[in-house]
Amino acid sequence: MSFSNEIIKREVTQFREITDIFNSLEFGCSKYKDRLERKNDYLDAILYGTVNIILLKDFDKNLLYLNRQFYNYFPDYKNITEFKKRHNSISEFFDSDDKEYIDAEYYHKNFDYIVADKIEHKVKITQNDKTTFFKLTVSKSELNKKYFVLILADITKLELEMKKNILHERMLQQQSKMASMGEMIANIAHQWRQPLNALSVINVFMHRKYELDELSKEDMDSFKEKSSSIIKRMSSTIDDFSNFFSPERKSKQRFSISDAIDSTTIFMGNPYLRNRIKLINKGQQDIEVLGYRSELEQVLLNLFNNSRDAIKEQKERQLIVTIDVVEIGDMVKIEIADNAGGVDKKIIDRVCEPYFTTKFESEGTGIGLYMSKMIIEKSMGGSLRLKNRDDGVVAIIEIRREV
Repeated sequence: MSFSNEIIKREVTQFREITDIFNSLEFGCSKYKDRLERKNDYLDAILYGTVNIILLKDFDKNLLYLNRQFYNYFPDYKNITEFKKRHNSISEFFDSDDKEYIDAEYYHKNFDYIVADKIEHKVKITQNDKTTFFKLTVSKSELNKKYFVLILADITKLELEMKKNILHERMLQQQSKMASMGEMIANIAHQWRQPLNALSVINVFMHRKYELDELSKEDMDSFKEKSSSIIKRMSSTIDDFSNFFSPERKSKQRFSISDAIDSTTIFMGNPYLRNRIKLINKGQQDIEVLGYRSELEQVLLNLFNNSRDAIKEQKERQLIVTIDVVEIGDMVKIEIADNAGGVDKKIIDRVCEPYFTTKFESEGTGIGLYMSKMIIEKSMGGSLRLKNRDDGVVAIIEIRREV
């Protein structure tokens, strides 16, 4: 009897131990289940709450998951099965150019290559006459299996703002160009006054000799030679003006800094003499660069005009504009300095802002330095800054040897 009790007691003990193990396992599973449910809740909150469209594909390009934002944007589809019955890929919704590009990148190549390069694409989808721009990115997720996560982020507002800014900058650039053109036309008009006066004097002289019956063949030959020389000089001025704004000069080309400076100062000659300005060229001006010559010349013209305007009120001393060119590695530095008194240190950091001007309203638009800065940064891959030096201001231009 005692032997039988011992067996029963031992089995009861084992049963209790097994029960405790099961209870412990049940408690652990319950905790794991709760933790898993919380993680799923977090994941659902992220996937459902995001404003981005998210798609999940396996490495065989099979579509596995679409988040709620996808169905918000494509309300014709209630579930992923319904979508897959009618479409192979979301790229079918991209506008034609985008579709061909994305198809080539994502479906005719290895996804690993795309993910490794972290490539971002801008695509456009038009639904019900409404166009939306998206940034498309692909990332790789490796858990038990490998997946690709495709994310479409709505960048329509950003895209429209960028287009608005580009249009605004083009308008400012055109305004700056027209202002420069106006300056140059005024300079040409001044340069033409003297030769026109000379032609008028010659004409009166010849007419007077004719009336006195003193007009000889030598007089006629001299008149022809002098008139031809004057007309040729006037024509050369117009050619210089036409070349300055020639469309051919808007393309990238190799040119020397000295040629760009000489071309620009042609139109500054008489005004500079009239305002008692002396030009001094220093440094390595024969340096050649590959870039947009007409863009650089427009910037130089703006800076020369600023120096000229700054010294109009200076009446007692010789005013000097120094142009210094130095090569630094793969960059070229151009410094244009004057001794016209400088800029108030309170505003010198603002002079390159759009519509900021130190001139009277009737004399300045406030876009010259701003556009000059934009041109140097965007067209020449460089920088433009101004600072006071000694008794004047220096404009420091740094551009790449090859843009």
